[in-house]
Amino acid sequence: MHRIGLLSVVLLAGCGADPAQRYMGTWSFASGTDNVSCPNGTTAAKLSGNVSIKRATDGSLLVLDPEGCNFSYTLEGERAEASGKSCSFPVPELGQGVTAAVQYDSIMLSTTDGKSMDDSFSGTVAYTSSSGTLDCIFSGTATLTKLSDD
Repeated sequence: MHRIGLLSVVLLAGCGADPAQRYMGTWSFASGTDNVSCPNGTTAAKLSGNVSIKRATDGSLLVLDPEGCNFSYTLEGERAEASGKSCSFPVPELGQGVTAAVQYDSIMLSTTDGKSMDDSFSGTVAYTSSSGTLDCIFSGTATLTKLSDD
């Protein structure tokens, strides 16, 4: 009887690793670009800044970014995925009163070591100003480095 109990404890201890743990913390963009294609041309903006990843109340991963586009991601094996997410934020570098309404078709994060994370994303964005709306598409990839475990 004691052997069965000990075996159960050993098996449960090996299964206790939380796959979401390696994602949680503060991450910084080490490299990457956001490629935006509009009717008036294409731009490639270097990605910079930090994002934080926390556990959401429903058990998913909550990614918090500087623009306030805070989305829940579902953990699928080695990847965290989100799709059909949208948000809006001001874009003062494009002019006073300009806003971006972003619709993400797909966002995928992956890390195997909890130190370096790959990010890929795509979707549409509508830039709105007093002059009207400009509809564009975007996609990009990035690599992030973990700064801290929060």
